[in-house]
Amino acid sequence: MRVLLVEDDLANREALARLLRKAGCEVVSAENGLSAFEVLERDPPEVIVSDLRMPELGGVSFYEQLEERYPTLCSRTVFVTAIADEPPIRAFLDRTGQPYLTKPFHPPDLVNAVRELAERTRRA
Repeated sequence: MRVLLVEDDLANREALARLLRKAGCEVVSAENGLSAFEVLERDPPEVIVSDLRMPELGGVSFYEQLEERYPTLCSRTVFVTAIADEPPIRAFLDRTGQPYLTKPFHPPDLVNAVRELAERTRRA
């Protein structure tokens, strides 16, 4: 399964990519929403894992543009964030209805979320 990992922190990006590769995923990484769109234009993934707080084009803006440009990919997105309790972020997460994990999270929880989204996509 092909996963686009959108995470600005290099150490986190590398650790999450290793985790997902170990779980059998093909991982393509992007450091923010802008670089993620470059990847999406070439080869859309089965699942997108996106941080929310990033420079240049953060996760909220990335998702909003995703809704406009690639609406079918919205249902393939899982968020990872340390700011899920901030009211605007909570409202955003509630609006999307997409799964999210609050940092720090247990690595198997991310793998399970990615697998569940991929399976849902395959059934659709």
